[in-house]
Amino acid sequence: MTDASSPSPVRMRHWWAWLIIVLPAIVLLVQMVPLLVPMPCLDSWSYVQQYRELMEDRFSWERFFAPNYVHPSAVGKTIYFAVLHYLDGNVAVLPVLSWVLSAVIALCVYRLARPLWKGGWFPAALVLTCATLIIFNAAQGEVWLWDFMYQNFIPGVCLSVGMWLLLTRPLSAWRLLVASLLSIIAIHSFGTGYFVPLILSLVIWHGMQGRSRCQKTLFIIAWLLVHGVVAYFALSAPGGSERGPDAEEGLSSLFGRPLMRTHFVLIVLGGTLGKGTVFEPETLAAVLGGILLAVFLACVVFAWRHRRDREMTAAALPWIGFALYGLGSAVLISLGRMHNSVDNALDERFGTFSIFFVFGTLLLAATVLQEMASSGSSWFPYARRAASPAFAVLAVTLFINWGVGIHLMRLKHSRMDQERALLTFARVMSLENNEWMESRITRKSSFALSSFLADRGRLHGVEFAPDRTLGSFKMGKKLGSKWARFDPPVDTRDGKWKLTGLGGLSVENVADLILITAQGTDGPEEVVALAATLMPATFYERQKEVRTNPEFYVGWSRTLDDSSLPNGVVTLRAYVFDQDKRVVHPIEGVHRLRDDQAGASIGAYRQVGSDGSKPL
Repeated sequence: MTDASSPSPVRMRHWWAWLIIVLPAIVLLVQMVPLLVPMPCLDSWSYVQQYRELMEDRFSWERFFAPNYVHPSAVGKTIYFAVLHYLDGNVAVLPVLSWVLSAVIALCVYRLARPLWKGGWFPAALVLTCATLIIFNAAQGEVWLWDFMYQNFIPGVCLSVGMWLLLTRPLSAWRLLVASLLSIIAIHSFGTGYFVPLILSLVIWHGMQGRSRCQKTLFIIAWLLVHGVVAYFALSAPGGSERGPDAEEGLSSLFGRPLMRTHFVLIVLGGTLGKGTVFEPETLAAVLGGILLAVFLACVVFAWRHRRDREMTAAALPWIGFALYGLGSAVLISLGRMHNSVDNALDERFGTFSIFFVFGTLLLAATVLQEMASSGSSWFPYARRAASPAFAVLAVTLFINWGVGIHLMRLKHSRMDQERALLTFARVMSLENNEWMESRITRKSSFALSSFLADRGRLHGVEFAPDRTLGSFKMGKKLGSKWARFDPPVDTRDGKWKLTGLGGLSVENVADLILITAQGTDGPEEVVALAATLMPATFYERQKEVRTNPEFYVGWSRTLDDSSLPNGVVTLRAYVFDQDKRVVHPIEGVHRLRDDQAGASIGAYRQVGSDGSKPL
């Protein structure tokens, strides 16, 4: 006799199914947490600057509601300010917040996908596992580590929760009020926020069963008008930090270069699926995006033809809404980011929007297939034959791009570590005209702002150097020349020296920072310049190429003004800086400048083969 308290085989099977469904989210969290860096990065410094103004009583409500990089960002600022103020500036929690917001989206998707379980637990579990892989796809790379990206998720969360509120129960005043509040939050979070009330209006129309067409129309017009006014003031608030790349063209740019714009949009839609193969990523992403778009349109046509079936319409509507959000976001991205090419259409951050189109299309297709099977459609045998290989291709591309995404996360972590190492010298060096920092797009304000945060105990992971002398650091062992070296300087004949070398530690690791020091005939050895490897995006994918072409993968370069060096004979050296251990490691290459005419401004050191001169 079976114990009544023991779980039934069916229930156990469902528990195992749910464990498999949520497994990708858990795996991603385990992989991303060790890579988190607890300091602001790139665009985040603009929020630090505004927080500084707030602390110094120089902040205004106009500044608070002003768009940040053309996007409404009042909600994002509020969250960032709260982390800086109440969590002592530990911004490493913000990428975890991105994961939590994704989890909310996934939970809403699971709830809205309940009708799929009628077709059997195995196909439903398979489709939802794939949806989880899409939502938590590591192919988004830097998104999972960058403390600025959490705000990209907020409109999607508002849309998901709004869908859940309006579709799982009959409409009521309080549900509409909460949906409106979510729409306003979405509008003040990011540029795609207005799509939320727009898409929710479709759900509201569907939910107003029993109302006359006139009543429905009047309510939807009022809904869109109210939120349109909110969106207008959010987008046009004065004091924005800068205009969008195509802001001068306005909406007329939507109709310019239609073929290129369509190509750009398709690449964005398939961007999280098109990397990691032998095919050109832009081409494969565009092809996959086009296939997904064709599947979506075919499913929408089927749903429209069966719109009188309210049960089927209610099951398909959330997926149509999610897919429309992703598609609309891709078009909006093309307006702001497409110039004369599609080169940046594969930016990892765009994946936070395109995933809605991918999983929306997947779940819409599953809903349509289930309806075809239950209704005995003559198209079902053909659709079923096409669905199996299509699903297999989708799953394979997801796994391939997951691996690529892990490499991109490691790359972002290394670059953020280099930025963190740079801030060690924030109080003893200047960022003005620093060519390395300009090539890294690092904000020049980061030196002053990092010092501001440190003074208030809100800067983590950075220990400032007391001065520029090499004696301030522990001396480690010398590194081998295979991966780290300092090549002979080259006189550029315009009062500068071109410095190059290698900055690797191994085939899969690079130096945090390269310290270039100068020592005159008297005086201490001091750091005069900083450099770091500009690792290409394929660094962690192509270890064989790293071995055969280290100059490309771990090379560094720096131009040094002769006026920044001591007078007379100067000895230049380079060191690898290990910021966590506060240790510097000498690397191969010690070079003397002006050795044949002490005090000369430049010219005593020439590259081999240049005017018959040779290095000293």
